[in-house]
Amino acid sequence: MRTNFLSVLPLLLVAFTFCACTPEEPKVLTVYYSHWGGTEILANMIHASVGGDMFVIEPVTPYPAEGTHAAVQKHVDEGFLPPLKKRWTT
Repeated sequence: MRTNFLSVLPLLLVAFTFCACTPEEPKVLTVYYSHWGGTEILANMIHASVGGDMFVIEPVTPYPAEGTHAAVQKHVDEGFLPPLKKRWTT
């Protein structure tokens, strides 16, 4: 079965670091989602290295431990974005 990259994107454990920098005042934000905890370690390492702020993406209803791919695939197929526990504010 062929899998669309976007369908597994939420499962990829990737930490992102964004920088809206000016020479006078760099602003760095590390944003991550970690289903099993591995990305949290990576995100903390990045954050320790670059500083700035951190934001954890946490859905109100966590994905199940079993059948995660099927749950995410259903959300992707329906165009559904799960509500988050909190929003980023500056």
